[in-house]
Amino acid sequence: MPVDVPDLKPGEVDLEHFELLLNETSTSGEAVIAALRDYLVDGIDYKVATQTHGANVSQFYKRLSSIKKKHVFAAKVSKFYANV
Repeated sequence: MPVDVPDLKPGEVDLEHFELLLNETSTSGEAVIAALRDYLVDGIDYKVATQTHGANVSQFYKRLSSIKKKHVFAAKVSKFYANV
């Protein structure tokens, strides 16, 4: 049975949630991390966030995609931990 997973909405991601998802990726560039945090946690437009931190837009989107995949995976497996 498929699990309906809501998308990560810019400005609506809790900082702890962001950090946990980020820890499960290979993202290490400080500029990209800062831009992703501004975008997902603070709701700042991606163009502003990447320009402010000097992050490469292509890398920003690659890492955003990776975070979103981890989010979907975590949501799908969470049903197995509901009673833990």
